[in-house]
Amino acid sequence: MEDRSYQAIFFDLDGTLLPMDIDNFLKKYGVQLGKFFADEGFDDPQGLVKKVFTSTAVMCDEHEGLTNKEAFWEAFEKDTGLSQELMEPKMYEFYRGPYNDIAADLAPFPQAAYVVKLLRKKGYPLYLTTMPIFPTTAVRERIGWVGLNEGDFERMTTYSNSSHVKPSLDYYQENLSYAGLKGEDVLMVGNNTSEDLAAMELGCDAFLVTDMLIDPIDYDLSQVRHGSFDDFVRFAESLPDCEPHELDFMSLLEMGTEFQDDEE
Repeated sequence: MEDRSYQAIFFDLDGTLLPMDIDNFLKKYGVQLGKFFADEGFDDPQGLVKKVFTSTAVMCDEHEGLTNKEAFWEAFEKDTGLSQELMEPKMYEFYRGPYNDIAADLAPFPQAAYVVKLLRKKGYPLYLTTMPIFPTTAVRERIGWVGLNEGDFERMTTYSNSSHVKPSLDYYQENLSYAGLKGEDVLMVGNNTSEDLAAMELGCDAFLVTDMLIDPIDYDLSQVRHGSFDDFVRFAESLPDCEPHELDFMSLLEMGTEFQDDEE
């Protein structure tokens, strides 16, 4: 692959920076959430977990004019009769507590935090472009599992600040617009050939991390830079320092106020 320079790097989280079997994660997530609902005294806690999942799926459908968060809570309230006012604080409590028990069986890449710090030192603006179906609190906790924090990224996508999901090109355009960049300015680092490599349709370059490769479209890997996470670390080490670019501050201001993150 031809070497290119970049003005920013977009990172996927699950399966990329954080090694994770998604099916196993979701199973454990459902178990922990069910136990939490039971402890909180809800009737039919497992049934309530299923309604969290079905309401989450609504975020993956078209919901013109709504953020993912608004789409989720609209569906959840309609499906359960339970108010956002009641349930949202409880969900924050879950994410700050029992949710973190899921991390016990995970073995993070030893160099995940290192490579993020390295690229920041080289001057690259980094964006955590993870699937935006979780609250900010949940994403904060999950990046903590690999020794990172919110301050390591210019932006991390959550259900509060996004109105689309992967692999929608509108999702990637939201992030490019926020960064004030064009696709050709950006390297996308991910592990899913459908969800993450969709960014290439907008001109982004990509590095596909193959340790936990998800390939639902039988993608020809020769068409993209790819390798293990260790290979990516070596690639990152070879990158030159990032050259600063001029930002469209009016565009940034508009994007920064379009979605308000009102989580605690």
